Amino acid sequence: MDYELKIFSQLLLPEIRITVSNLSQSIRFLVDNDFLRGVEMKPGEAQQKMIEVVQSITPEVDQQPNSQMNGPK
Repeated sequence: MDYELKIFSQLLLPEIRITVSNLSQSIRFLVDNDFLRGVEMKPGEAQQKMIEVVQSITPEVDQQPNSQMNGPK
């Protein structure tokens, strides 16, 4: 049984290394780009925090009548 387990782990080792490498790169990317800012640290924390408006943009309204929309005069 030990022999079978050793062979099995040797077969899986390359896949495990690739998976760990991919996961490490993903975590490094998230940390380097500050993607985890604002993530709740405790479950339910997001519901307790009020929504914060970062920037408000109001569309500019054209005050001149559009002749195409009003039809022929």
